[in-house]
Amino acid sequence: MEKKTLILGVGNLLLKDEGVGIHVIRALEKETLPAHVTLMDGGTGGLHLISWLTGYDHIIMVDATLDSNPPGTVRLICPKYASDYPPLMSAHEIGLRDMIETMILTGDLPTPVKYYNPDIRAAYKQVERVSADKLLELLPEALRPSYAPLVRESDPTVHDIVKAADKLSAHIKCIEELRAGNQEFASAAEQTRQALTDMHLPELDWFLEHCLDSFGKNLDQLE
Repeated sequence: MEKKTLILGVGNLLLKDEGVGIHVIRALEKETLPAHVTLMDGGTGGLHLISWLTGYDHIIMVDATLDSNPPGTVRLICPKYASDYPPLMSAHEIGLRDMIETMILTGDLPTPVKYYNPDIRAAYKQVERVSADKLLELLPEALRPSYAPLVRESDPTVHDIVKAADKLSAHIKCIEELRAGNQEFASAAEQTRQALTDMHLPELDWFLEHCLDSFGKNLDQLE
């Protein structure tokens, strides 16, 4: 199966050539693209985009940068270090690096970004280790040896179930937001549901078939 790819265009159309990312998305919308490719107009960017970036295997961001190259220069940037990130367009703007660092903290970082940069990968693993140790410290000392293999995900089967539970929690959040009338979560709901289906876990499939619908209903609608 093809890996899900998002092409994200960001920019400000009012600033002329700074809106190049938006123009690229509009041009691509006229083309026939593979089914696994999604286009998104990200506007002027910012941290609010994080919720829309989950569920993709690859993300291609199209944006204008401030650099010393001639106007119209096209570059492919795969940032590994801090110096590789494009500079901000203004002092108050949230940049690409800020967004990625925030996604590290929230656990929403796309896998290719997470594992492409050794420093980001190490930082992400360190956050996971600290979190696991903190959880174990909350338990009575006598129980810690029994729970340590579960919390630290040393069993591949447990690892898959934990990942499924995390994605399921995100999907239920989307359903609840949609039930409250927040349509901004519609795309994220579709993406997370597809990700759950693609996991092919019997326990998860049973839950999706027998329990998931109830999260979209109010108390009067529940039987």
